Amino acid sequence: MKKFMISFFLCLACAGYLSAQAVSEDTDITVTSNVSKHIYILSLQDLSFGSLNTTGLNTATGTILIRSNHSSWRFRVYAEKGALAEWDALTSSYISGGDLIPYTFTFNSSATNPAERIISQTVPTALGSELIATFGEKTKYGANGEPFTYSVDIIGVAGGSDWGAGDYRDVLHVSLSVN
Repeated sequence: MKKFMISFFLCLACAGYLSAQAVSEDTDITVTSNVSKHIYILSLQDLSFGSLNTTGLNTATGTILIRSNHSSWRFRVYAEKGALAEWDALTSSYISGGDLIPYTFTFNSSATNPAERIISQTVPTALGSELIATFGEKTKYGANGEPFTYSVDIIGVAGGSDWGAGDYRDVLHVSLSVN
């Protein structure tokens, strides 16, 4: 009987071990991530007219490389003076009461969607009243950014006698934001 009981318990232990091996459990691992919205100005050119043609059209053109990973973003621009103002390079300041040369600003003139461009506009001089172009897709070309052209146009005056000799400048403030 002892042998029978030992054999019985041995068989029971083996069966328990084998049945424990046959039990399984399945579960899932959820992997999540978040990519923040971002927008960058990769490069931007200053504009220089050199010596102005006082009777004709003067145009200076540049390219801005923009990179955005979000499909809804804005380009904003406003000016320090809103016109080329006489500039004193020695004091690094505008000349009070100096001449002003009006200009228009163009951004993204080759766009196929007219709602996404600014063409030949005067530039406001206050943050909050800036010119805005709104875009509805991510920029192309990945890390290299997408090129957008911009220009400043000055129309000369008959006879060219309205502008005083000197240096002129204005600063355009550009900002980008994702919506």
